[in-house]
Amino acid sequence: RTLTLPLLDWLLWPLRQGAARAQQQALQLRSAQDLLADGFAIRALWLRAVAASQGAEVLERIQDSAAASAELAWRMHAAGNFSLLQRSREEAWALQARMRHTQAKQAAAAEREALVRALGLDDELAAALVLPVQLPAVPSARPDLPDSAPPERLDLALAQAEGVALPLAA
Repeated sequence: RTLTLPLLDWLLWPLRQGAARAQQQALQLRSAQDLLADGFAIRALWLRAVAASQGAEVLERIQDSAAASAELAWRMHAAGNFSLLQRSREEAWALQARMRHTQAKQAAAAEREALVRALGLDDELAAALVLPVQLPAVPSARPDLPDSAPPERLDLALAQAEGVALPLAA
């Protein structure tokens, strides 16, 4: 009886080794898939942070023009060329522009902070993080794709590796 168990283990060794290889491959593929998912999530956060910063810049220019318009309306009202209603409309528009700019600045700061947290940066590195002024331009034409077979998808390779490892592990 003591000879039977080691003999059975010795006979099943190749099968167990194949199962271990399949499990290891599945773990590697899952790690690669998680790494790519994290990379895509960080890229999305980067895009959102740059877009929020760019939007805040645009709203700052709008606020400046609205403030100039309100100042002009106040002077024209003082000269008697604008009614109180027209001046009030310009001032209200300037206040709304200021409010929207303040909200956009807060949203840009929140998006930047989310990016810093996702990257795991400390205060010193977070202060050194410089985002571009604007998003990259959208390409005018689709890139030429090679005529070869599409690259292997990680999710399909992972499902296949888990499918191979599952019957061997049981």
